[in-house]
Amino acid sequence: IYFPPGSLSDRADVQNFIENWYSKHLRSMGEVPVYPAVADLHLYRLTWLRTFHHPMVFRLEIRSNGTAMLYTKMTNGKGGYAPGKLIPTEEKHLTKLQVDKLLKGLNSMRFWTAPSLDENHGLDGARWILEGVNNGLYHVIDRWSPQQGEFLDWSLQLMQLSGQSLEPIY
Repeated sequence: IYFPPGSLSDRADVQNFIENWYSKHLRSMGEVPVYPAVADLHLYRLTWLRTFHHPMVFRLEIRSNGTAMLYTKMTNGKGGYAPGKLIPTEEKHLTKLQVDKLLKGLNSMRFWTAPSLDENHGLDGARWILEGVNNGLYHVIDRWSPQQGEFLDWSLQLMQLSGQSLEPIY
């Protein structure tokens, strides 16, 4: 199980459908569940499932010295359909200054208390799923094609640090 019960939908059947969809993409990228949270782990994982484009994951693993590794993974599938095969993984070291800026952004958007769900949905577009683990706590935010706001700004900042081509963004 990748996500806590009720974190992706208030309805069990919808939760199960979404969990299966997101999980098959995470598994195809070699990502393991981060729920339930492990006490000594501090990470944030953004899963970006664009309906008609390659699925991507951006995993930020923060070290005790304040630096981090940013792992970027992508498959040759489509986020709204089959996951596809893993394209080689990219790794990038982030400085304490870069990590501090990201953590400040998370605090600004009140990540740990933001609602996991919102009512904005559509048929096509992209799912933006941000998971966080810190000091044994786990939280997830699931959004559909955000157009503005701190969540979008933070996510784009993380994605841009990867150096990957992100077009089209939706």
